[in-house]
Amino acid sequence: MRVTRLHPKRIMIAMLLLIAIVNFLSFHISITGETVSYFRDGTSQVTLIGNYHQNIREDPQLYFETDYSYFLRLQLQDNIKFGAALKQVAGDYFNARQGYNESYLDSLPLVHRNISDLTPPACKDIAMYPSSPARVSVIIVFHNEILSLVLRTVYSVIEAIPPHNFHEMILVDDGSDLMEYTDLQKVQQITESFSVQVKYHRFEENKGLIASRRFACESATGDVVLVLDSHMEVKSGFIEPLLAITDQSYNTIAAPIIHFVENKESTKVWAMGYPCYLGFDRYFKWLSVCNKTVTSQGDPRPFPVPLISGGAFVATKRFLSEIDYFGLGMEGWGDENVDISLKTWMCGSQLLSVPCSQVLHHNAHRSVKNLADRRKAPHACHNAALISKSYFPEDVFQDFASHCHLNIYRGLEGYDFGVYDHVVRANRELIRRNNCTRDYGWMRRNLMPSVESYDRETLISHTLKLGEQCVMFRGPDQKSKWTASLEECRVVSVEKSARLTIWKDLRAEKGYCLDWGFSPVMRFLACHRQGGNQMTVYEEGQVKDFSRNWCLVRFLNNSSLGLGLCRGSQNSSEESYEVPKFHFGTVYNSK
Repeated sequence: MRVTRLHPKRIMIAMLLLIAIVNFLSFHISITGETVSYFRDGTSQVTLIGNYHQNIREDPQLYFETDYSYFLRLQLQDNIKFGAALKQVAGDYFNARQGYNESYLDSLPLVHRNISDLTPPACKDIAMYPSSPARVSVIIVFHNEILSLVLRTVYSVIEAIPPHNFHEMILVDDGSDLMEYTDLQKVQQITESFSVQVKYHRFEENKGLIASRRFACESATGDVVLVLDSHMEVKSGFIEPLLAITDQSYNTIAAPIIHFVENKESTKVWAMGYPCYLGFDRYFKWLSVCNKTVTSQGDPRPFPVPLISGGAFVATKRFLSEIDYFGLGMEGWGDENVDISLKTWMCGSQLLSVPCSQVLHHNAHRSVKNLADRRKAPHACHNAALISKSYFPEDVFQDFASHCHLNIYRGLEGYDFGVYDHVVRANRELIRRNNCTRDYGWMRRNLMPSVESYDRETLISHTLKLGEQCVMFRGPDQKSKWTASLEECRVVSVEKSARLTIWKDLRAEKGYCLDWGFSPVMRFLACHRQGGNQMTVYEEGQVKDFSRNWCLVRFLNNSSLGLGLCRGSQNSSEESYEVPKFHFGTVYNSK
């Protein structure tokens, strides 16, 4: 008897359709059926017969929810959890869509999630912050985002901001593919029925994060603008320390400490901004710099930083208007935070990192394909080059363009920046009009750590070994490919061997680090010391990416090294490999 095997892609499509049908039917019933009348009544909620009786008692209505939106949320929570079970069955497909463990994220509650308070003890007394009169406009842009992540961001932010401060939320769907992400249509459906003001806008075509955020900021009518990524979570008390700063100084930008969490479990992975923060060199390579004035992580005092993350900050509408917002002429996403940071410092203002305000950021494990698409696109170097040409001397820009082409993205060859001269002129005119007197020399002395001293910084590193042999990374070749091999340690120099550093990255020579992804392709990019795709985990001898899905493996046919799934090869068509147990050689100081 012949057995027909279904193609995995058909199974995925069928599951997506099933989830969409279940969501559509339940929402259709909730909108057209008589059930809604129970909630419009306002007095009969406890007497509702059905699956939501228990939910009502355990999950009370939020102050900004109408009876109707409250009912929609209760139903939507159940639908999302039902979908989580289906996604778990087809985990590989959904985990690779946007780099999240979707089944896990969908299993979490949408509201009232128990998030650890990571602020210093001195911050607990909220009375230390006077009540602010500022009206806050919240800006959230999303594109092909996971529905539960977007809604968790929306709910936690509105609930955490005091009602007298919350003015509006502007949600921008930046051209999401509604054929694949059909459930994102529910964002408008549920938020437009809130009792607070939520403005929803959808671009039919993807404009890019920068253009969408700029549009939303220009549309904001509040006194203060809070810009957030669409995969954040916050707790009550996060906004008051930020508003205390903007109330005191309208031209100061305040940023919370961002704690990044893995997409598999809700645990802190690494924090940006306390007591270390982002810096940059003349090539806009991100560096981690520690503030020596912050004696411990218990110090609640805000402190100046050269660069903010684009994922979470607060600025007054007045100041943003004065500096023409951010990202003029930029494409896609990336480096708009450098643009706004430089303009703020150049014009005599400052950026402050605020330890008493901390937020959670769900860190996606981006696939190699997504990274490759971004790196190959012209905007990968275009945005940073626009900044360099606008604010730095010509020789510095030419040096940057050459560095960008040769060492990072290889994306500037034949690229005509002349067509963007009007943007450069506009940026320079803005600096002149606002009497911004801090030039490149000032920034070099005050904002950019010395490249020379940075390179001389002592890093404790470990050579990676297998048996008596050392792991060696070679590349890039003419096709930008890298290879990994085992060689006798006596013929491998320390600088050229694979090294695991205190920054938890696996480093080759010339400042390149292994950049993990959802693919067996071995990819190396310039080391940025910010974790993420370059974070390497060493567990029980195995070398893994931070999601613990991919490992450094040895192929059995030729003993070469490469990347493979930690659970081993899955079928006979794949090249056989083993996941060996590595160990470390001599600990040494790399210069």
